[in-house]
Order: sequence, then C-alpha cells, then structure tokens
Amino acid sequence: MQDFDKIFDFLYTIEDLKKTVRYKSASVELTESVADHSWRLAMTTMIVANHLKLDINIERAIKIALVHDLGEYLHGDVEYKRIYLGTISKDEKHRMELEGINSAKNKLPKNLGEEIYNIWKEYDEAETREAKFVKALDKMEAIMHVHSKGHETFDIPDSVATYADKAVAKFPELKEMLHMLKMRLKEEFEKGNLEWKKDYEN
Repeated sequence: MQDFDKIFDFLYTIEDLKKTVRYKSASVELTESVADHSWRLAMTTMIVANHLKLDINIERAIKIALVHDLGEYLHGDVEYKRIYLGTISKDEKHRMELEGINSAKNKLPKNLGEEIYNIWKEYDEAETREAKFVKALDKMEAIMHVHSKGHETFDIPDSVATYADKAVAKFPELKEMLHMLKMRLKEEFEKGNLEWKKDYEN
C-alpha cells in the first residue's frame, strides 16, 4: 500500500506535464504541452516501426518516447531556439533535465524509479537502436508540429528545415520519411516566400 502512495504521488506530479508548455516564446498557435508532444511521439513510434518492419524492440521504443521529456516537469521545456541563438548551453539544459528526472525517479518505489531513470538515460545517451530511432522521430515530430501551424511560425527557417538532419543520419532507415516531410515543408516555405536552400534536401 505504501508503494501505491508513492505511485500516486508520481502520477499527480507528472500531471504538470499537461501544463508544461513547449514553444512558450512563440505565438499562442504554436504552443503545446510536453504531454501532447510525448503522446504523439509514442504513437508515431509505434506506427512507423510497424510500417517499416524495423528490427527494434517496439515496446522499448514506445517506453522511451513516453519517458524522454519527463525531466522537463521540474524546470520546463528549454526551446531549441535558445540553444540555437546561444542564450543557454546544451550543458545547462542537460543539467536541468537531469535534476528533473532524478526528482521524478525519487518519487517512485526504488525499482520503478530506477526503471524510469534507465529509460530516460537510454534516450539521453542515444546509443541503442531504439533510442536513436525515437530521437530521430522526436525531431521530426517537432518539425511536423511547426509545419502544421504554418510558415508564419517559422521564426528561424534554417532551424526548422534542418532540425532532424543529424538525428536521422544516425538512423538512416528514416531518411525517406524525412525527405517526404521536407517536401511538405518546402511547399510551406514557398507559400511564405521563404528561401528554400538546396542544402536542405541533402
């Protein structure tokens, strides 16, 4: 029964992820919650892995998708734009997320807390195929979200167009999917009279 007290404490704590805003410096139309993003990423993980018949542990990958941003409940989401512009370092972002995941871990019974932490760490280190797959989809999901809101939200077009490139290069089975996403993105660039650079397609 005491373990269930801890589990309830944890589940009430992660309620905050429903209210933890991504893209908080952007227009209201672009904002979403961390929970919104994690849910669609988990769904994308399941669908794409099955469609491509990938040689990965799909259950593990879905767990990674659900847990990957859990550390943001404590300090909130650090927008990639801030790192791109140099207003915060990757090391500082990582420190904040590590503090958050450790806080979340300690709210659960020890064995469950360690499992959650290890799933988060696997994503963070991105050495397994499952973690590389989810990390690449994570970047593409962000592009899909921004794309769906229209070119008016592309405050740093270079960043939008290239955001997933490095992650997908580490999981090449997703290159075709990224190419198709970029073709959709290119159409939106053209609607907004934004320059679409040939390098974006490489």
